Amino acid sequence: MTLSTAQAVNVLWSLFALAMLGLIWHGYVTWRLAAFREQLFTLRAELFDYAANGDIAFDSVPYVMLRTMLNGFLRFGHRMDGIPFLVFMARLATEEPTEHSFALRWRREALTLDVDQRTTLEDILRRTHVAVIEQAILSSLVLSVLAITGIVVGGLVALASRAKQRLRAPFGRFYARHGTELDARLIRPLDELAFEEGLLAA
Repeated sequence: MTLSTAQAVNVLWSLFALAMLGLIWHGYVTWRLAAFREQLFTLRAELFDYAANGDIAFDSVPYVMLRTMLNGFLRFGHRMDGIPFLVFMARLATEEPTEHSFALRWRREALTLDVDQRTTLEDILRRTHVAVIEQAILSSLVLSVLAITGIVVGGLVALASRAKQRLRAPFGRFYARHGTELDARLIRPLDELAFEEGLLAA
């Protein structure tokens, strides 16, 4: 069976369209990773400035832990690419934290900080988690489509109820609502991986 000229042209155009979509997606993923790393660099610089101003010691354990974790995210951010990564994280989330895990160590060390220090460092940690969730979702084509669909639907609901402010910072709001569950299921093992990666870079 041979293809007619029209069919051959259609096949070529289809292949060309797929190739262009692939290039566009590759460019987007590259940009997305650069944006994620820029967020982390900004957070790390903010943490450094906080210590440079004398508000916390550079050798303070919570400072070192948080900086090490940020360095770890910078090192393996390119491996946070959607569904396979989330499946891997879901498997890790079933493991119980050990006495020396990042989550439990952070909880203990945070108690040694004064109110201002604890508030500042935990805010940087929270914003890191929001950036990580954005990266994990938006670096996956399937999860991106689902996220955009959810935002659009949420936007239509917000417009219908004249609550346009709900359109702002969707990932931040999502983390604010479900942060406790996310910390246990996704963020805790992710922090652990980043911290270990950061130690390798030290």
